[in-house]
Amino acid sequence: KGKVKLVILVLWAVSFASAGPIFVLVGVEHENGTNPLDTNECRATEYAIKSGLLTIMVWTSSVFFFLPVFCLTVLYSLIGRKIWRRKRKNMGPNTSIRDKNNKQTVKMLAVVVFAFILCWLPFHVGRYLFSKSFEAGSLEIAVISQYCNLVSFVLFYLSAAINPILYNIMSKKYRVAACR
Repeated sequence: KGKVKLVILVLWAVSFASAGPIFVLVGVEHENGTNPLDTNECRATEYAIKSGLLTIMVWTSSVFFFLPVFCLTVLYSLIGRKIWRRKRKNMGPNTSIRDKNNKQTVKMLAVVVFAFILCWLPFHVGRYLFSKSFEAGSLEIAVISQYCNLVSFVLFYLSAAINPILYNIMSKKYRVAACR
């Protein structure tokens, strides 16, 4: 129990430490001679752009996306492989039903990984485009980045709720258990 609390504490500490630089990266900067009340846009600070912090944050963010994708893919592949092999070993009267259930479970594992990627990829693409828009000075890239942000906001919430929805769609056993 103590180890679990320690792991949770370390995870929260790493989360705060990795998110901390955002306070230096963005802010409302006023152009010289303009009225500060006319500024209504929060954007990357000049310091973040020139120091390379914005690029570092994009790389850090990418690691925090690809690492979970890698872990999900590897671990769910191992689970799927174990289920697939178990199917071949246990031949008996209910083999076809078991095969169908195993195939459905493996499919569900793949769909869960795909849903995670689909829900979080636009955010990371938007972040990457956001950083590149300052390097290139491109308004078009900045606009595309903003659209990625809009899509991301919806997908963030969907990400939190998608797994039970997928289980309900893909598994009759889950639907029956949920109705009880």
